[in-house]
Amino acid sequence: MNNLNNNGNINKVYITDNSNNLKYKQLNQCNQNELTEQHQKRYQLYKDEVKNKKQYYFKFSLFISFLSTGISTYLYFIGKEDMAKFILAVGGFIMPIILYNKGVEQQSEFERRQIDAINEINYLLRERNG
Repeated sequence: MNNLNNNGNINKVYITDNSNNLKYKQLNQCNQNELTEQHQKRYQLYKDEVKNKKQYYFKFSLFISFLSTGISTYLYFIGKEDMAKFILAVGGFIMPIILYNKGVEQQSEFERRQIDAINEINYLLRERNG
């Protein structure tokens, strides 16, 4: 790489790259040990993603439950008992359960990619063993 000074002299600048760039291989080019490592790594990524998603939806459902409980308590004290019971039933109990179940059941793009990769690795390992 060249560097120009103000007086027009050209100085050489050398840049050394000491990064360890990983060389990625396709799954069908990996050996048995690399496939096993990839399987474990991707399965752990998948488990971590599911765990994080469950924690998020649990906290979100808990927040909605507390919010609806607070609103229904306020409505109860101002004299609207029927509305308080309805909000407590729907917002405090039914809605969080539905949101949690729907959120956990639906797979994200990341989860689908990990599952597809795990299935491909399983297929390659089965094919090579027998």
